[in-house]
Amino acid sequence: MNPWKAFADKRAIDRKVDEQYHAEAFEEYQSGAIRPGLMAKAVAECDGDSNRAKARYIKLLAAAIKDDYYLATRVVEEHAKASRKLNPEYQNERIKAEAEYVKRSLERAQKPNTISKETAYHENAEEKKGSSSTLLHLIILGIFLYAVLQFFAMADESPQHSSTASPQHSSAASTPIAVSTSAPSRDANGATESTTNQTRSDLDKQPRKSGCIYKPVMSDADYRACGMSPPKG
Repeated sequence: MNPWKAFADKRAIDRKVDEQYHAEAFEEYQSGAIRPGLMAKAVAECDGDSNRAKARYIKLLAAAIKDDYYLATRVVEEHAKASRKLNPEYQNERIKAEAEYVKRSLERAQKPNTISKETAYHENAEEKKGSSSTLLHLIILGIFLYAVLQFFAMADESPQHSSTASPQHSSAASTPIAVSTSAPSRDANGATESTTNQTRSDLDKQPRKSGCIYKPVMSDADYRACGMSPPKG
């Protein structure tokens, strides 16, 4: 509803009610019934002027009648209230109403606890779900890192296998053939220098093989590497 219309309606109703009070006050004054207290107040306010005192008296009487109606209404209400309190049916209704109020209060008090329990349950479930997901991600990451490390380890080992496939060929190609001219020393069996020179001449006559290295003192393995039989004695 429009507030201005509501205010206008209330003002019109109050005016009609006030008009009714003044009508009853005028009828009471015309009947000759005078309320001494109100008349004395009206005369005092009008400084003894009788005409003005009559008009003031009617106005004060209308306000008094309004108060009389209010007090009469309040007396009736209080009497009815006291009668209901003495009535057994009223007492039963009051007890039921109080019990219902207590029940609603308990439900309102317990409802936050229920909501908090449900909220805590959902929060715990979400936390467990998040922990499981994090653990799964860590496991997958660990497997991926292990696979990457294995791949690089295999890649590092493959060049080593290729480089160690033919060590004899590489050493033979890179090692020059050296012939020592230093004088050989006499061995424990009494071999002389002529024997050593004869051995060198024999080596010169033999075709040289890869891996054959001439040494002043040659072991059996050195002779075999040069394709010769070791000397006896």
